[in-house]
Amino acid sequence: MFAKVQAYVFYVLRRTSKSAWNDGLEDWKALGVMSLAMGFLTLVIVFIISIWLQRRVLPSGKTPFVTLWGVVTIGSIVFNHYSLVFERRWSRFEREFEQQSNAMKVIGGIIVWAALVLILLAAEWTGSVALKLPTS
Repeated sequence: MFAKVQAYVFYVLRRTSKSAWNDGLEDWKALGVMSLAMGFLTLVIVFIISIWLQRRVLPSGKTPFVTLWGVVTIGSIVFNHYSLVFERRWSRFEREFEQQSNAMKVIGGIIVWAALVLILLAAEWTGSVALKLPTS
C-alpha cells in the first residue's frame, strides 16, 4: 500500500513538472519536491514529539540542526530514488494511474498539492511551538 501511495504522489509531481516544463527532467524535479516534503514531514513528527515531551529533542544551534535536517533529506532522496526512479520502479502502477478519469486525476492532483502545502504549514506551526520549549 505504501509503495502505491508513494508512486502516486511521485506520478502527480512528475506529471505536473512535465506539463509545466517539458525538459526531460521531470523525474528529478518530482524526486526533489517529494524528498523535501518527506524531510519537512520528518521535522513535523520530531516537533510533535518535542511538544508532547515538553522539551526540545532537536539539537540547539543552527549548524547541528541544519546538518541533521540535511542528513534526513539526503536519506529521503536516496530512499525515493531507489524505490521510485531507479529502474523506473514507480511505473509499475503507471497504467492504473493513467486509466483514471480526468476528474479523478484533477482531484488526486489537488489532494497531493494540498498535502504538500499542509506539510509546510504544519512544519512552520509545530516548529514555532517546539523551538520555544526548553532544551533537554
